[in-house]
Amino acid sequence: MMIRKPTKLVGIVLGAWDTAWKVIAIRRAIVNRQWRWIVPLATVNSVGVLPVLYLSRWAKPAGDRSEREAGRW
Repeated sequence: MMIRKPTKLVGIVLGAWDTAWKVIAIRRAIVNRQWRWIVPLATVNSVGVLPVLYLSRWAKPAGDRSEREAGRW
């Protein structure tokens, strides 16, 4: 059984979309030391929904570096 080209293209685009959001969200979780988020963000295939929710609701803003400036790395 052959997959039609438009269907294959949609799958590739959704996979790239999900991967990009996962990378951004996992990087932010590491920077913010929110270790409990890394495994769910890496394993749940949600077409970018879980990473976007994490970034919008639970991740600290990228400019919040108060802990690092205070010497806590």
